[in-house]
Amino acid sequence: MKKYLSLVIALVCLLSLCACGGSKTEEKAQPSAAPVVTAEPAAEVSAPTEEPAQPTEAPVVEQKGPSAYEQARALEGESVDALIAAVGEPLSREDYAPSCLGDGEDGIWHYDGFDVYTYREGENESVYAVMEG
Repeated sequence: MKKYLSLVIALVCLLSLCACGGSKTEEKAQPSAAPVVTAEPAAEVSAPTEEPAQPTEAPVVEQKGPSAYEQARALEGESVDALIAAVGEPLSREDYAPSCLGDGEDGIWHYDGFDVYTYREGENESVYAVMEG
């Protein structure tokens, strides 16, 4: 029973740490050009010869796809093969240790900016959790 209580507490802590992530993209409006007015000699008075420039629309900010971290988070519960296909090989892997989740082993894969926690049992290995760090 203690094993399951510890698992539930660890999962709640993990989820509370992951809930703070996110990113926002801001768009900046470009100032519109001022109307061009040509100056005539003082003896002659005339109206501007060009029409005022129309306000321009802000450029469309091209949004990139999800970050490697977001892609990895979306693969929690999936095979590590899907993770490698989506974000590539990890920078490093720590030694595996006996798992409290079952008869398998836990591993930690380090990527640039985040870590992936895996669960391996037999020849199957899956993404258990992904945390920024």
